[in-house]
Amino acid sequence: MAAALIRRKVKTIRRKATVALLLASLVLLALPQPAWAPRTFRALVSIAGPCATPDGLTGSFTGSALLQRFDAKEGSIVALTELSGVCTDGTTFVPMRPGVHAMQIRIEHSTCDVLDLTLDRVTVPEFTVDLTNWHVLIEAKVDTVRGALCSLSNTVRLDKDVVEITNALNRLIGAK
Repeated sequence: MAAALIRRKVKTIRRKATVALLLASLVLLALPQPAWAPRTFRALVSIAGPCATPDGLTGSFTGSALLQRFDAKEGSIVALTELSGVCTDGTTFVPMRPGVHAMQIRIEHSTCDVLDLTLDRVTVPEFTVDLTNWHVLIEAKVDTVRGALCSLSNTVRLDKDVVEITNALNRLIGAK
Protein backbone atom coordinates (compact mmCIF):
# COMPACT_ATOMS: atom_id res chain seq x y z
CA MET A 1 0.00 0.00 0.00
CA ALA A 2 2.79 2.43 0.84
CA ALA A 3 4.58 1.58 -2.43
CA ALA A 4 1.42 2.36 -4.45
CA LEU A 5 1.04 5.69 -2.63
CA ILE A 6 4.67 6.60 -3.37
CA ARG A 7 4.24 5.69 -7.08
CA ARG A 8 1.16 7.94 -7.33
CA LYS A 9 2.99 10.83 -5.64
CA VAL A 10 5.98 10.41 -7.99
CA LYS A 11 3.60 10.31 -10.97
CA THR A 12 1.85 13.48 -9.74
CA ILE A 13 5.18 15.26 -9.21
CA ARG A 14 6.36 14.28 -12.72
CA ARG A 15 3.08 15.49 -14.22
CA LYS A 16 3.34 18.84 -12.38
CA ALA A 17 7.00 19.24 -13.40
CA THR A 18 6.10 18.57 -17.05
CA VAL A 19 3.27 21.11 -16.98
CA ALA A 20 5.55 23.68 -15.30
CA LEU A 21 8.26 23.10 -17.95
CA LEU A 22 5.74 23.53 -20.77
CA LEU A 23 4.36 26.73 -19.24
CA ALA A 24 7.87 28.13 -18.74
CA SER A 25 8.69 27.34 -22.39
CA LEU A 26 5.57 29.15 -23.58
CA VAL A 27 6.42 32.20 -21.46
CA LEU A 28 9.98 32.27 -22.87
CA LEU A 29 8.65 32.06 -26.43
CA ALA A 30 6.30 34.98 -25.79
CA LEU A 31 9.05 37.27 -24.47
CA PRO A 32 10.71 39.65 -26.94
CA GLN A 33 14.03 38.45 -28.28
CA PRO A 34 17.01 40.25 -26.70
CA ALA A 35 19.21 42.32 -29.03
CA TRP A 36 22.21 40.02 -28.50
CA ALA A 37 20.29 36.86 -29.45
CA PRO A 38 20.84 35.57 -33.00
CA ARG A 39 17.86 35.90 -35.31
CA THR A 40 16.84 32.76 -37.12
CA PHE A 41 14.03 33.96 -39.40
CA ARG A 42 14.77 33.86 -43.09
CA ALA A 43 12.47 34.25 -46.07
CA LEU A 44 11.81 31.03 -48.01
CA VAL A 45 10.47 31.53 -51.53
CA SER A 46 9.55 29.12 -54.30
CA ILE A 47 11.29 29.79 -57.59
CA ALA A 48 10.92 28.47 -61.13
CA GLY A 49 12.29 29.24 -64.57
CA PRO A 50 13.85 27.83 -67.70
CA CYS A 51 17.12 25.95 -67.24
CA ALA A 52 19.88 24.45 -69.36
CA THR A 53 22.66 22.00 -68.48
CA PRO A 54 26.17 22.00 -69.98
CA ASP A 55 25.21 18.69 -71.71
CA GLY A 56 22.51 20.46 -73.75
CA LEU A 57 19.41 19.49 -71.75
CA THR A 58 16.89 22.34 -71.71
CA GLY A 59 13.89 22.27 -69.46
CA SER A 60 12.36 23.91 -66.45
CA PHE A 61 13.69 24.47 -62.97
CA THR A 62 11.56 24.14 -59.86
CA GLY A 63 13.01 24.78 -56.44
CA SER A 64 13.31 27.09 -53.48
CA ALA A 65 15.53 29.88 -52.26
CA LEU A 66 16.12 30.53 -48.59
CA LEU A 67 17.15 34.20 -48.40
CA GLN A 68 20.01 34.45 -45.89
CA ARG A 69 20.91 38.10 -46.33
CA PHE A 70 21.40 40.90 -48.86
CA ASP A 71 24.71 42.57 -49.74
CA ALA A 72 25.62 45.68 -51.73
CA LYS A 73 28.14 44.75 -54.40
CA GLU A 74 29.50 47.11 -57.06
CA GLY A 75 26.41 49.33 -57.10
CA SER A 76 23.88 46.49 -57.17
CA ILE A 77 22.04 44.36 -54.62
CA VAL A 78 22.98 40.71 -54.23
CA ALA A 79 20.86 38.16 -52.36
CA LEU A 80 22.82 35.40 -50.64
CA THR A 81 20.50 32.42 -50.90
CA GLU A 82 20.51 28.75 -50.10
CA LEU A 83 19.23 27.28 -53.35
CA SER A 84 17.85 23.82 -53.98
CA GLY A 85 15.84 22.34 -56.82
CA VAL A 86 15.71 20.26 -59.97
CA CYS A 87 16.14 20.99 -63.68
CA THR A 88 14.06 18.63 -65.82
CA ASP A 89 12.87 18.17 -69.37
CA GLY A 90 10.13 15.80 -68.20
CA THR A 91 12.15 12.60 -68.51
CA THR A 92 15.61 13.50 -67.21
CA PHE A 93 16.00 15.09 -63.79
CA VAL A 94 19.17 16.97 -62.83
CA PRO A 95 19.18 17.86 -59.11
CA MET A 96 21.06 20.89 -57.86
CA ARG A 97 23.52 20.33 -55.06
CA PRO A 98 22.25 22.58 -52.24
CA GLY A 99 24.53 25.47 -51.41
CA VAL A 100 24.69 29.21 -50.83
CA HIS A 101 24.75 31.28 -54.01
CA ALA A 102 24.83 35.00 -54.73
CA MET A 103 22.02 36.24 -56.99
CA GLN A 104 21.66 39.77 -58.27
CA ILE A 105 18.21 41.22 -57.57
CA ARG A 106 16.22 44.22 -58.74
CA ILE A 107 13.42 46.00 -56.93
CA GLU A 108 10.63 46.33 -59.47
CA HIS A 109 8.10 47.99 -57.20
CA SER A 110 7.92 48.87 -53.51
CA THR A 111 5.03 50.20 -51.45
CA CYS A 112 3.98 49.84 -47.84
CA ASP A 113 1.88 46.83 -48.84
CA VAL A 114 4.06 44.87 -51.26
CA LEU A 115 7.69 44.51 -52.31
CA ASP A 116 8.25 43.09 -55.80
CA LEU A 117 11.74 41.69 -56.42
CA THR A 118 13.08 40.02 -59.55
CA LEU A 119 16.08 37.76 -59.61
CA ASP A 120 18.78 37.25 -62.22
CA ARG A 121 20.38 34.27 -63.91
CA VAL A 122 21.93 31.69 -61.59
CA THR A 123 24.75 29.45 -62.74
CA VAL A 124 25.69 26.40 -60.70
CA PRO A 125 27.92 23.50 -61.81
CA GLU A 126 24.90 21.40 -62.80
CA PHE A 127 22.97 23.97 -64.89
CA THR A 128 22.00 27.61 -65.49
CA VAL A 129 18.59 28.94 -64.44
CA ASP A 130 17.05 32.11 -65.86
CA LEU A 131 14.99 33.74 -63.11
CA THR A 132 14.70 37.19 -64.72
CA ASN A 133 10.94 36.77 -65.22
CA TRP A 134 10.32 35.34 -61.73
CA HIS A 135 8.85 37.81 -59.24
CA VAL A 136 9.29 37.42 -55.50
CA LEU A 137 6.42 39.26 -53.81
CA ILE A 138 6.68 40.05 -50.11
CA GLU A 139 3.30 41.20 -48.83
CA ALA A 140 2.62 43.11 -45.62
CA LYS A 141 0.12 40.92 -43.81
CA VAL A 142 1.19 42.03 -40.32
CA ASP A 143 1.95 45.52 -39.01
CA THR A 144 5.66 44.89 -38.36
CA VAL A 145 6.23 43.81 -41.97
CA ARG A 146 4.15 46.77 -43.20
CA GLY A 147 6.35 49.14 -41.18
CA ALA A 148 9.52 47.60 -42.62
CA LEU A 149 8.10 47.80 -46.16
CA CYS A 150 7.15 51.47 -45.65
CA SER A 151 10.67 52.19 -44.47
CA LEU A 152 12.10 50.37 -47.47
CA SER A 153 9.65 52.04 -49.85
CA ASN A 154 10.68 55.50 -48.61
CA THR A 155 14.35 54.57 -48.98
CA VAL A 156 13.83 53.32 -52.52
CA ARG A 157 11.90 56.43 -53.57
CA LEU A 158 14.06 59.05 -51.90
CA ASP A 159 17.60 57.82 -51.77
CA LYS A 160 18.58 55.23 -54.35
CA ASP A 161 21.52 54.40 -52.07
CA VAL A 162 22.22 50.69 -52.52
CA VAL A 163 23.72 50.31 -49.03
CA GLU A 164 20.64 51.82 -47.36
CA ILE A 165 18.30 49.65 -49.43
CA THR A 166 20.37 46.57 -48.60
CA ASN A 167 20.24 47.38 -44.88
CA ALA A 168 16.46 47.84 -45.07
CA LEU A 169 16.07 44.49 -46.89
CA ASN A 170 18.16 42.76 -44.22
CA ARG A 171 16.02 44.31 -41.46
CA LEU A 172 12.93 43.08 -43.30
CA ILE A 173 14.05 39.42 -43.26
CA GLY A 174 15.70 39.64 -39.84
CA ALA A 175 19.31 39.31 -41.02
CA LYS A 176 22.12 41.29 -39.43
